[in-house]
Amino acid sequence: AKCVSGFVNYIFQNYDIIRIQASVLDWNKASARVLEKSGFKYEGKSEKAFFKDNKTADEHRFALINPNSEISV
Repeated sequence: AKCVSGFVNYIFQNYDIIRIQASVLDWNKASARVLEKSGFKYEGKSEKAFFKDNKTADEHRFALINPNSEISV
């Protein structure tokens, strides 16, 4: 989580980025937890959005808004 947080902070400080979004497949709980620990908020899921390893998987979406962004959301 420290690596993700550091990378996100670098991106927000050095680029004109308002939002970073990431997707995790439903069986990858560890990646979802890393995003949550890094400040990403859970936004929802798309059922059966991916087909991988010969099975369907739900997509869980996470996003983080740049706190220094001048655009209000």
